[in-house]
Amino acid sequence: EFTNFGAELNHRFANGWQARLAANNFNVSTFENSLYVRGPIDPDDGIGVGEPYFNNDGESGYNLDASLTGEYDAFGRVHQFVVGASYLSSNMSFDESYGVDETPFNIYDPDYSIPVAGGEFVNFFNQSRDYRQVGVYGQTNFRVTDRLRLIGGGRLSWADFDSVDRNNPARILAGYDENAVLTPMLGAVYDLTD
Repeated sequence: EFTNFGAELNHRFANGWQARLAANNFNVSTFENSLYVRGPIDPDDGIGVGEPYFNNDGESGYNLDASLTGEYDAFGRVHQFVVGASYLSSNMSFDESYGVDETPFNIYDPDYSIPVAGGEFVNFFNQSRDYRQVGVYGQTNFRVTDRLRLIGGGRLSWADFDSVDRNNPARILAGYDENAVLTPMLGAVYDLTD
């Protein structure tokens, strides 16, 4: 199941510059309750060992982006400029278990009415993962001639990630922090035709 909600506000100033604020909220969830046949299968009667499996995973989060875009005059030409900031927060959860009670299952004549939700389950994967990122960015589109434009800018980012075992919250499985990481951008565009 996937749900996504977004909203955007735009405002144009008298000088032609435009402010934009965009927000987005998302939620993704998956649910599986099934029976896996594992191990050897008897070729004569098609009987194998069925192992119940349960999975309830998901991700939710939101992101915000604010920017200011406009034109400016320099050296007798009109150029474009954008500056902005963004924020992203995401939480992923994983809850997966397998059943202790094994069930004979015939692959030649499957019985899909076998209940797989009952019985005892052992949780083997129960994690929570959190990710956050903040960034500021800017870019200019500088018109050198009628056909040649130079594009330059960059993004400065801060991010952190951690993965926690929910069966033992004190146990950090993975994590990292990034502080003020600069991603520069430089390019050129030349119009071959008018």
